[in-house]
Order: sequence, then structure tokens, then C-alpha cells
Amino acid sequence: MVTRVFQVLCGVILFFVFTSAFSETVFYTKSGARFQQVSQNAEGSINWVFLPGGPGLGSEYLRPFVDKLNLPGTTWLLDMPGDGSNTLGDRKVDYNYWPANLASAVKTLPNVILVAHSFAGMLTLSSPGLQHHLLGLVLIDTAPNHQWMTSSKPFQSKALLKAQKAYFANPSDQTLKSLTFAMAPYFFLEKDMKKGKALLNNLPYNNKAFAWASQYFDPQYEAKWAPEKIPVLIITGAQDHLTPVSLFENDQQFHRKNIRIVVIPNAAHFSWIGHVKLFNQLFKRFFHTR
Repeated sequence: MVTRVFQVLCGVILFFVFTSAFSETVFYTKSGARFQQVSQNAEGSINWVFLPGGPGLGSEYLRPFVDKLNLPGTTWLLDMPGDGSNTLGDRKVDYNYWPANLASAVKTLPNVILVAHSFAGMLTLSSPGLQHHLLGLVLIDTAPNHQWMTSSKPFQSKALLKAQKAYFANPSDQTLKSLTFAMAPYFFLEKDMKKGKALLNNLPYNNKAFAWASQYFDPQYEAKWAPEKIPVLIITGAQDHLTPVSLFENDQQFHRKNIRIVVIPNAAHFSWIGHVKLFNQLFKRFFHTR
């Protein structure tokens, strides 16, 4: 858990619709995973499903990014049960079932391209049941194994040490937020720091999800499958010191003709910041060449 604090912050379906400033379709799977529709057009039947990292941050941090994309088909945000704002009230959540929950959630939609950031990519690669239910997979700023916990560029600051001490003295949503802000120099380049901190400011921090991953997921994480047939796009910021691209480059099971690795210059762990147009182009090219 200590290592993660230093390294990252990183069946039947129930349908209902609500309206705010815009109409948005929201539905929950039987396990409690939540889909929120962001956009839809008539250009295709693809369902682009965006899964957030953390865990404990919520898909809200992906919303500004997804809002700016112009992709054929429908875009969705997916929150796992008990993550972010998807707290499910008093319902008990067993986070150990997340890999299976993810596979069952993806099965509820046809023609899915899953876009997974950071921890979400690791969760995806821990769910071999996905391999028969995806048209394509996009992995952003993530890793194939737990080596990311020790391979990151060393980083310490007084602010981080203070936030770390406060978090361990009182693990909570608020101390997790403070810890996340203290980790900002790991997440963003200096030129993107203002945008990055604004992105982190109003997230639904969820310490239960973060604490589970820190103790039970991260230390033993190893990818349980590597896609052999579906197209895969791995995108990493050139200055991402949390999950460096070398981890995939050094893993032979990800050296396949169906897997393409793209490194984004002048980008860190949230590599789309400042590069949304490039990401849109990469996604569209991926869609047309799958």
C-alpha cells in the first residue's frame, strides 16, 4: 500500500434515463457497474467504453476528454461498482470480483472498443473473460505487470511526505484527495499542471476502492491475457514515469502484429492533456484499420 501511495493516483440490466442540462442515458449492470452515455451519432454501431484509473477517482476526470472527441458510434463512461461516485448506497461491494464484473459489464453492449486508462488497463488485462467480447482495446498510460511499482522515477517532496503521513494516520476520501494533489508532479508536466490540478479538484474521491487496490491488487498484479486476435492500441506519454512504455516493450507477450504502441511526446501520465486532436486521430485510425 505504501508503494502505491508513492507510485499512483494511477444477466439482467436495469435501465433508466434522466435529464439535466442535456439528456443522458444511464444504466447499471446486475453487479452494479454504471454506464453513462456521453455522445451518439449515426456514423457507426461501435460502442466506445471509457474506463477510469485510480481506482477511487471516478470517470468524471475522463469526461472533459471524451466530450472533445468526435468518434463514430456511441461513447460511454463506465464506473465499476463501488468506485468514484458509483457508491451504490448501502450495497456491499466485493472488489475482488471486479475483473469478472468488468467482463460481464462489457457483454451488455455490442461492438465494444474498450478504452482503459492507468489502473483500468491493469484491471482489463486481469480479466481474460473480455477477450471474446471486444472488437478492439485501447490501453492508455498503463502497465502489464506490477513492475511499475518499482520502475518509476524516484520522487519525493515535503508536500507529498506530509500528505502521505496524513493519509496513513486517517485514510479517508479527503486525505486521499490531498494525497492525489501531492502526487500531481508525477501525473502532469509542468506546462500542464494548472489544467491537471483543475481536473483533479472536483472528483468523487473513493478511498475504499483505492485502499483495496493498494493492498490486494497492485502487489501481485500480472496480466492474465494478451490479446492475440483483436487490434490493440497502447498509448503512453513519453514522460510518463509512473507506467513507462518500457514495461510493454520488455514484455514479449505484447510483441504481436495486432498490437501497436504509440508514444506521445511532451506528455505524462494523463497523456491526452494538450493532445486531444492527436488522440482523436489515433482513435479514428484505429477504428478504420481494425
